[in-house]
Amino acid sequence: MAAHPLPKQEFDYLSDPARLEALYRLNIIDTGTEGVFDTITRLTASLFEVELATIHLIDDHRQWVKASSNGICAPDTPVGKTFCERTVAKKELVLVPDLQKDPVYNTSHFVTGPLKLRFYAGMPLISRDGHAVGTLCLLDTRANIFEWFSDHDLSLYRYLADLVIRTMELRESHVNAQKRFLQASEEDGVTGLVNSRGVLAHLNEQFSKDNSLKSVAGMIQVRLPGLERIRRAYGTPFSNELLQQVVERIQKATQPADLLARTDDVSLLLTRISSASTGKQAINLITQWAAEQGQKLLEEFESPFVCGGENFYLSAQLGLAHSLSSDPSGYSVLERADDAAVKAQKDTPNASSMCWGNSELKEEYKHAVATESRLRQAVEQEQLAVVFQPIVDLNAGNKIIGAEALVRWPDSGEPPIGPDVFVPLAEELGLIGKMGSWVFDTACRTLRHWRDVSRQDLWMSVNVSPKQLQDPALASQLETITLNAGLRPSQIKLEITESGLIEQYGQVTQLLKKLVDCGFKLALDDFGTGHSSLSRLIQLPFDVLKVDRAFVSDSPEGAGAAVVASLSSLAKSLNLETVGEGVETDTQEAFLRQHGYCLAQGYRYARPLTANGFLDELDKQNNN
Repeated sequence: MAAHPLPKQEFDYLSDPARLEALYRLNIIDTGTEGVFDTITRLTASLFEVELATIHLIDDHRQWVKASSNGICAPDTPVGKTFCERTVAKKELVLVPDLQKDPVYNTSHFVTGPLKLRFYAGMPLISRDGHAVGTLCLLDTRANIFEWFSDHDLSLYRYLADLVIRTMELRESHVNAQKRFLQASEEDGVTGLVNSRGVLAHLNEQFSKDNSLKSVAGMIQVRLPGLERIRRAYGTPFSNELLQQVVERIQKATQPADLLARTDDVSLLLTRISSASTGKQAINLITQWAAEQGQKLLEEFESPFVCGGENFYLSAQLGLAHSLSSDPSGYSVLERADDAAVKAQKDTPNASSMCWGNSELKEEYKHAVATESRLRQAVEQEQLAVVFQPIVDLNAGNKIIGAEALVRWPDSGEPPIGPDVFVPLAEELGLIGKMGSWVFDTACRTLRHWRDVSRQDLWMSVNVSPKQLQDPALASQLETITLNAGLRPSQIKLEITESGLIEQYGQVTQLLKKLVDCGFKLALDDFGTGHSSLSRLIQLPFDVLKVDRAFVSDSPEGAGAAVVASLSSLAKSLNLETVGEGVETDTQEAFLRQHGYCLAQGYRYARPLTANGFLDELDKQNNN
């Protein structure tokens, strides 16, 4: 065409920024076919009995076909060579009954070319803010299909065009809602950081790029278990404010290329992608970054955070891991970083540290899960065992007068697992109540058997887990088991650890009183390893003070000797019976005697024995 068919003022409207913004806001140009728009064009063609109905969108340089009643979308057409740009520019119906007779379009390629179009009608698609962004047009190779539109036809045509634009706007709202939902699902509402989903989406996007370089993702998981304690003590808003300070401090210690995320209530995740010509070089780069960045982060937690006018020191357990681009999902590296952070927390629960993740950690956790299953079965089927370590009277020639019941797990076919491992695991799994009751019942029945056979006035000492102390019915349960075994509660001493007492002092005082009222004697176990105040100790109804083996084994030459001596004086002033644990040598026994200890237990006298083995030991004692 020799000249543009539109006057300059109308042509300028095509490039109006507000019109283009309205068009692009629909997010529909260059999208694929959609059934709803194809259906509208077929309906339009049928209602107006034309060969072709199409939906066109026009920006400042081209016309693009969204839908066509025949299912064929023509290629883009440059502005200056289309019928619909007049409709858009005028923002009103344009009707050309015979294109061959129209002085503007009679030389158009659409008229003279293979299509040989003769009829055109275009109804503008007017956006909600009044801008024409495209057309719903009628096309035919026959002229004069309509020379004018009746009021009914014009109303129907406008309705169909309005249906097109409103459908586009609804589509845009739906797409935007999806984007907002996706953004919300990938974003942490407290810090504004991305979450785990956002990290994985970021990695997937980066790894999907066509890049000749080898890429590696490195992650540093930062666990802050102290945040949970602060939340419980000060409330969620306070802990969130403290968390925000942590985020700001970490961000200042990182680079713009690093992505910081919040993965759960007490964990942050720092991610970086490094690229190099070879995978080995990329791994070296990311390993160096993780090690150096991890050390920087640990240093950031050496100084306190100030919140509400108070100083708070937080320990950070860091888990480091990296992955090759062969794992585009990122799940593997994320899991390894989290596993490593968990291990760091387990190894150093009260101090900042970092740990590298590796495949061995996964096997370790698999073993832990299997152990949980076996322990659950062992407790349910009473496959545990109870052994008994004699307790001797130092003032009666080391005569056996009682025993401590100790639970063991004789797991056949597997490496032995000590009570220092499976007892805390039972507490974690909620099995300690059932296991503790079974151990107590076994100990009571065994004591009754010993007393019947030996005719000696023996007593039994049984450990009570801190978790058991949370059960308000514990006193009545233990009393019932004791009486059913034909014993008196006074023949049983319940050992309670100092650490367990500290953790729940306020909760257990009433329970301890109930146990004493039942007639049980209470022993404070492993005393000296915690931080109990003397005022609390004096207020609680203990009868026995057991001094931890760590201090006994350090006597008489080591620093522990002073503790052993001072605790003896303390016990005398409080009228408590004293037991020295872990006695292995004559020298240690002599030191206990020197400082007035009444009772002792340890390998010096006997290792833990079976019930029958204990009776054999009694026989040896009686025959000497």
